[in-house]
Amino acid sequence: MIKFGIEQFKEFFLVGYGVGGFEQTFKLYYNILDGYYANHTQNDIIELLGEFGIIGSLLLAYLLISYFVLIIRRVKKDKLTILHPVLILILFLTLLINSMVDFSLHIPAIQYFLSTIVAIGLTKFNTK
Repeated sequence: MIKFGIEQFKEFFLVGYGVGGFEQTFKLYYNILDGYYANHTQNDIIELLGEFGIIGSLLLAYLLISYFVLIIRRVKKDKLTILHPVLILILFLTLLINSMVDFSLHIPAIQYFLSTIVAIGLTKFNTK
């Protein structure tokens, strides 16, 4: 599945094949034997690159970088402690590593968890 995902990324590299479009792309381009098919690549990073393409992936990377810049600015203004960005970075990296071997970002509970992580960085805390 990962090999197929990389091949499709190469074919639709600029704008991708559309969010949630892996399953349909798989059905169109892959020889389905015995009625079995895949609806995910088993690697969220490759699936994300294929669905969003270079343009969408760069926009998502920009949003992620902007988020961390915002958190660092809030630490400098004493609105967050230094432990907040460290914790958020560790949690993001954990999800990233897990996403490389599983399609965990498609599970609603993990999506809620990711939203909670993002909210922690945007919440005002009394650090004094």
